[in-house]
Amino acid sequence: MARKSKKLPAELDGETPLAFLLSVMRDPRTDARTRIEAAKAAAPYMHQRSLPVGKKVQRKSAAEQQLSGKFAPAAPPKLIVNNP
Repeated sequence: MARKSKKLPAELDGETPLAFLLSVMRDPRTDARTRIEAAKAAAPYMHQRSLPVGKKVQRKSAAEQQLSGKFAPAAPPKLIVNNP
């Protein structure tokens, strides 16, 4: 005889894991510690993590800042064709 697997409420409703975590996080009847853990688990799916800036990127941006203003390269000359 086959054993029936115990289904979680999220599986019965067709709810995604992210939706389940958000519902736990928003439920005021749930204790604060569980709500915080649900928020921590859902956060990577809701907000993108910013990447740290490396040394090469810092040097390149510093060089670009120095090339602006007084030390900016001159614009190329405009070529005009006069066909009478």
